[in-house]
Amino acid sequence: MRKLFLVATAIGLSLTAGCTAAPPPTPPSGGGLATTGSSTAASRPVPLTTATSGNSLTTPDANATLPSTAPAKPAPTVEAAREWRRGRMQYGVQVYWHTDTTDFSQDHSDAILDYVVGLGANSVGITFPIYTDGSQPSRAYAGPDTPTDAQISRIVRQARSRNLHVMVRPIIDETNIMTTQGEWRGSLRPRDLDTWFDSYQALLMPYAASAQASGADEFVLGTELFSLEPQTARWQKLLAAAQSAYHGVISYGVNWTSINRRVSPFAAQGVDLYPALNLGDGASVAQLSGALEAFLMQAPANLRAVMTIQEGGIPAISGMYPTPGCGVTRINHSTWKSKQIGFARLVTRPNAPTSKASTTG
Repeated sequence: MRKLFLVATAIGLSLTAGCTAAPPPTPPSGGGLATTGSSTAASRPVPLTTATSGNSLTTPDANATLPSTAPAKPAPTVEAAREWRRGRMQYGVQVYWHTDTTDFSQDHSDAILDYVVGLGANSVGITFPIYTDGSQPSRAYAGPDTPTDAQISRIVRQARSRNLHVMVRPIIDETNIMTTQGEWRGSLRPRDLDTWFDSYQALLMPYAASAQASGADEFVLGTELFSLEPQTARWQKLLAAAQSAYHGVISYGVNWTSINRRVSPFAAQGVDLYPALNLGDGASVAQLSGALEAFLMQAPANLRAVMTIQEGGIPAISGMYPTPGCGVTRINHSTWKSKQIGFARLVTRPNAPTSKASTTG
């Protein structure tokens, strides 16, 4: 089975370090990411509907008929044309969700999710930042722009009301880590492993519970934590705690450099796909798909069978195919101050022979 995901825009980004290229054009608020095609969470939320307020009318004509004061009828919820089911093609969009000085209202999230559906998606990933205190951290914690579990639950319910398959994906933001040159989330060296994992578990469990209550299909328990992946016993403890709160698919996402590595004890595994591709700016979708397929086929067949690409992308900057990961870093740590950065990501399920894609952003 194959999955294809198109990433449109990142939502609520605050970007902070040095790239001079102009940001690409941005479509209406949206975003993009892959989710697994495994079993779904046990419970589903009751579908929500969105309400629209009546329009006001100002006129100098005292005899003009004023609009009715009766409340407006609820607008029908936009729904995915084909709800994802096992064995069906899955088209997904990632929304990178964080709070800033003014939290997103329901109107914003409705518009974003309607845009996702309008792209033809039947799946959405909700990725949001969490934090740790440096490259040799003592704890994991929620930052000022980390959404609350209640906010994530609300977004999941809104997505589910549109028949979207939903993945919830907390990811450790690298802002505090990259203050030390050469460090990233994959090189963390906690001062006390037990203390750090305990704080990480305490931070994630409310989100796992909210994912269960709101009907999310998948919860990602860790992403690109390369240096911590050998800590099997600690991951097993964390997984058991998560399974007590959330009954859907629980996965772990590796970096693309670890595509051949199975991380124990996870049955479902994702990959963030940024391999160096020997392609020029004019490469076609078929060429890009072929190069990514060839890279994915390096993974053993039994690993590809449980693997989903949870992230993969490239910014709309010339010369990025050979170093797509570097290009994304240039975006994430640039001096641009924008809430919407448009770029395209191609994501496919690796255990099928061919793929076709179009991109947006």
